[in-house]
Amino acid sequence: MKKFLFSLMLMISAVSFAQINEGNRFHNENTAVEAGQPFSETARPKGPGNPADPAPISDYIPVLVGVSLALAVYAAQRNTAKA
Repeated sequence: MKKFLFSLMLMISAVSFAQINEGNRFHNENTAVEAGQPFSETARPKGPGNPADPAPISDYIPVLVGVSLALAVYAAQRNTAKA
């Protein structure tokens, strides 16, 4: 029972702290061009540019939790059937 409670608390804390900062702090930065001397030379690409959109893993967290619980129940039933 202690292991179950510990696992539950760990999972809840991991999910709650997973996305503390919702915003992407680099989203509004313009690093695609150099802004040194605008009249003497044309702007040239510099650096990797802005990061891409965030991965949509947040949309599938309930599905992942459900699958993990189903696998845990299956493993527990299989172990009790062997004993």
